[in-house]
Amino acid sequence: MKRYDSLDFFRGLAVVIMVFVNLPGSWSHMYPALKHADPSGIHLADLVFPMFLWSVGYAFGIQSERLKTNISYKLFIRSILLIFLGFCLAFLSDPNIQSVRIPGVLQRIGVIYSVFAIVIYLFPVYPSLVVISMFAIFCSYTNLYWDQTNFFWSEREVAFPGSIAAHFDRFIFSENHLWKVTRKFDPEGLISTVFSILTSSLGFFHFKVKKEPKHKITFFIFIVFGCLITYFIFPIRKMDWTPSYSFFTGLILFLIFSCIEIFLEILDSKFQSLATCYFGWIFLFGRRALFCFLFIGVFARMDFFNHFRFSVSQLLGQFFPFEVVSLIFSALFLVPLAIGTFLWEKIPQISKK
Repeated sequence: MKRYDSLDFFRGLAVVIMVFVNLPGSWSHMYPALKHADPSGIHLADLVFPMFLWSVGYAFGIQSERLKTNISYKLFIRSILLIFLGFCLAFLSDPNIQSVRIPGVLQRIGVIYSVFAIVIYLFPVYPSLVVISMFAIFCSYTNLYWDQTNFFWSEREVAFPGSIAAHFDRFIFSENHLWKVTRKFDPEGLISTVFSILTSSLGFFHFKVKKEPKHKITFFIFIVFGCLITYFIFPIRKMDWTPSYSFFTGLILFLIFSCIEIFLEILDSKFQSLATCYFGWIFLFGRRALFCFLFIGVFARMDFFNHFRFSVSQLLGQFFPFEVVSLIFSALFLVPLAIGTFLWEKIPQISKK
């Protein structure tokens, strides 16, 4: 395998899980693991966004030595492009400039892209992880408990609209431009975006320690220690992107990524042709993860596609349980996604010839 195939496989796996989470046959009939934990906890669905942010950090680890001496303007252009594309997806859902949602997934990744590059450029590598962790813990605690008297959390005491982040988002964007489900707070708001930098940091440091077994064990212990400390202070909650959520998802992703590295090493040494044959489509999704995200996002927002999904689900529902139908529909969508991604990658190469 090439040097960074593990990153492509990891991102490709994130794309596959995203398809099953965001494009089920029926929203009413999904297995619990494919739904977001509500209000607190971690399901499979709650790993998708952290996987992409982890990948951002890992990718920065690959180019960190160059960033230490020079930050290219292309990084900031890429950030602006991600924010613009995210806003275009939001406008596709709500083509009304008075109510279109401003925060979003790609917007968050775009902001983190620039901020993370600046952090790597300005600060020492290893101490910055501790500083980022402590900063996230302090700010998240202030965010959630600024009007509480108890040090530890309970579901009854913590409400999204009452957090500082929710007040800040309503002040900056106004309620009209926030998440349409509540209009009181946004899960991809500005302050929670700052907290999510911790997830990218864990991906970055995973790369930095991957070739040093001693440091890798230390990094693992650091994540476990972070889980234990933050578990008793914060709910494990994606909506606020609490430090406990960052550390617990970080621990899971650390184990998944390590397993992928071992798995690919075994395939490379003994079954290289098998890897290309059976897992090439996952590598393809990983190499073109942004295209896949946009492809899925556009289809999910099209009325004709939703009508088609309903018709197919009703048809297959005569023969299978509806939960199974949801999985079948998602699996079938991987076919046009793979074809579209393949053409997106190959057509420019053909045209150059």
